Amino acid sequence: MILSAQDLTGGYGTINVLSDLSFELGEEEVLTVIGRNGVGKTTLMRVLTGHLPKTGGTIRFLDGDTAGMKPYALARAGIGYVPQGRQIFAKLTVEENLLTGMRAAGGHDPDAMEDVLEMFPRLRERLGQMGGTLSGGEQQQLALARALCGKPKVLLLDEPSEGIQPNIVDLIGDLITRIVKERRLSVLLVEQNLNLIRTTAHRCLVMDKGKIVAEGPPTLLDDEEFVARHLAI
Repeated sequence: MILSAQDLTGGYGTINVLSDLSFELGEEEVLTVIGRNGVGKTTLMRVLTGHLPKTGGTIRFLDGDTAGMKPYALARAGIGYVPQGRQIFAKLTVEENLLTGMRAAGGHDPDAMEDVLEMFPRLRERLGQMGGTLSGGEQQQLALARALCGKPKVLLLDEPSEGIQPNIVDLIGDLITRIVKERRLSVLLVEQNLNLIRTTAHRCLVMDKGKIVAEGPPTLLDDEEFVARHLAI
């Protein structure tokens, strides 16, 4: 187990979106969190990364309690985060965006950037280009590459397929699989694209009303009744 939560509650101000939520993410595992819009998936990611406060329960990373740790401290400890909507720095170049990923982890390692650029050759071609001028798919690759520049031990991805054309979604899926295999990372993935889940996930958690209500292999998504009950609008 590399990342876990036990009886986790948290949210916005006095409003708890998460309710006694528990899960465990294993080493070199891709664990996908699925559910309808508004059930608390993004809130979970933001609480795990310290961007929102938890109001109860525990979060453990590498067998240590993360209580009181700020987002920058969690990043330096090895939690990489790619938020929904990518949130790259539009007025910085691709290279400068990647450098911020290194600095978030507390260092400057030229080898880290080179390793990442080998994985993302499209970005190598655009190192001097402003991030905001990239296509949506290129921006998603940049967001993922930026997180990897910090050499994380676990990677949290919030809907990486959002607004991306199908061939780039396939590329993102291949990259996730490659990252886990080559870098021996664990990935917590919030996603709604069923094909991406099927090709990358080892296990799925289903959220509803801030709780985990079901768990199982990606083959659950082949059950039309299951999909209609937990994912259909």
